Amino acid sequence: MSPSHGAIPEVSFIYFNAQECVDAKWCAGGVHTVGLMSEAALEAIVREKEAKAAEYNPRDAYWLLVVVDWIDPAQEQEIRIDDRLCVASDVFEKIIIYKPNFQHIIEVK
Repeated sequence: MSPSHGAIPEVSFIYFNAQECVDAKWCAGGVHTVGLMSEAALEAIVREKEAKAAEYNPRDAYWLLVVVDWIDPAQEQEIRIDDRLCVASDVFEKIIIYKPNFQHIIEVK
């Protein structure tokens, strides 16, 4: 059973399962959407890490791994997996974004 379109946008479906549950109750399934990681937010992260580069031990190359923790409400966001993120760096040879549990791994161009 679903509410009429737009009546309750936070509810995507409701269900009642008396066959599997002896004490069945109506349950609602909610909808929660999150935004995409913005290129500006990613660039801010890259610039912050670049500013610390002088403190790094000397290496031939540096890679930056940005982990988007899906369980952390402050970080909850989708990452673009369409190769459209583009952030240049003079310090990092590669910039990789990783979202654990979803196995999303992208390399920023």
